[in-house]
Amino acid sequence: MTYTISEMAEKLGVSTSALRFYENEGLFPNVKRVNRRRIFTDEDFGWLNILHCLKAIGTPIKDIRTYVELAKRGDETLQARYEIILNRKQSVLEQIAALQRNLDLIEVKEKFYREKIAEHETENT
Repeated sequence: MTYTISEMAEKLGVSTSALRFYENEGLFPNVKRVNRRRIFTDEDFGWLNILHCLKAIGTPIKDIRTYVELAKRGDETLQARYEIILNRKQSVLEQIAALQRNLDLIEVKEKFYREKIAEHETENT
């Protein structure tokens, strides 16, 4: 099946400008065109999905570009790509841990304010 840029953007949950950005940055260099319009396939979806994921988790563009270049070289780069994914996984786990610490603190403050508000309401009745 083929998709227009708008359809693919909707399928990925990104803007059309994000897809153009990937192309302009050389992250998706072989975009097929029909009558000068970008055409995407289901296979492209998988590739764009990982690019979007890497970008969304804060992977620097130069590192995404490295990943793309390695992928273009084929199976000889499997180990290098695996290591990139493992490193990104570790980064995401660290981000999750930091977010959890922040959430824990917010929940402490939420409980504090809820109790203070309840005390205040009890005093004023």
